[in-house]
Amino acid sequence: MFAKKIYHWQKGHLLNDQGVYWDMMGQCSPDCQIRYEEVGGQRYRGHTQLLKATGKPYSYNSGTMLSGAVDLYRATKQKDYLDDAKALAKASFLYFDKGRQAAQRVLFFSYGWF
Repeated sequence: MFAKKIYHWQKGHLLNDQGVYWDMMGQCSPDCQIRYEEVGGQRYRGHTQLLKATGKPYSYNSGTMLSGAVDLYRATKQKDYLDDAKALAKASFLYFDKGRQAAQRVLFFSYGWF
C-alpha cells in the first residue's frame, strides 16, 4: 500500500525529538545549486539529494500525519497507527500550545476532531 510507504518515510525522516513533524527535507548534497539534465533532447531540472529534516515544525505538518495515522488505522486496523495518532495528538498539544493550556479548553465534537 503506497500510503503506508509514504507515512513510514515521513515518520522516519521528519518526526523530531519533541514528537511533531519538521517542515521539510533540506541540507543539499553536494550543494543546493540547481542542476539540469537532458533526456531525449528535453532539458529537465535534475535531482538534488536532501540529507536532513529542516525548517520549523508547523501544526499543519503534524495534522497531516495525524490524519494519515487515523486513516491508516481505519483501513488496516493495525494498532500501531492508532498509538501513533494518540502520541502525535498529545505531542502536538504540548508543542504548539506553548504553555497556554489549550488542551483544557478544547471541545470534542462527535466527528472526532481535536
